[in-house]
Amino acid sequence: MSGNASCLSWKRRGAVFVALCGLIFLAFAPVPVLSVASPSGTSFLRIPLGTGEPFAIRYIHSVAKRPVVEVFTPAPGERIQLRETAFDSFGAGLPFEAEEGARFLVEQGRFRIVGMRRFFRSVPVRVGRVAEHTLLVRDGEIPLRDFEQPGQTVTLKISECPVFLLVLREGVQ
Repeated sequence: MSGNASCLSWKRRGAVFVALCGLIFLAFAPVPVLSVASPSGTSFLRIPLGTGEPFAIRYIHSVAKRPVVEVFTPAPGERIQLRETAFDSFGAGLPFEAEEGARFLVEQGRFRIVGMRRFFRSVPVRVGRVAEHTLLVRDGEIPLRDFEQPGQTVTLKISECPVFLLVLREGVQ
């Protein structure tokens, strides 16, 4: 019987060891973090995202005066991928065809260009007086004018941060 107990004890130790290794691996796993920062680098906002989790910028187009939504996702190498653009009318400065590899769709009176593969290290946004630039993340809407005055620039960037550092900096949410 003590042989079985000893074997069971080693199995438990093995399971604990595997669990600890898994926790350590997860603690160091990089998580994409979206930041909104000033040109000087001061970070106004940091939002951890899931891999491939979309976020968007909604704004009023400066010429067409109609709403536009641009959908982005984190991409490998701390880049941002523009994946989709949506708008509800044609006009000067708005796309009228899809780039190579993308598709132009018309759905319920809206135009969408999907499957876009444009990559950026950062996305600078000049906060508009009329444009009402708004960051859309999950179910939240964050007006960029909350961070800078109209006419000033904010920069969107993706960085990768280990989970344990996020917990230390931001706390558990």
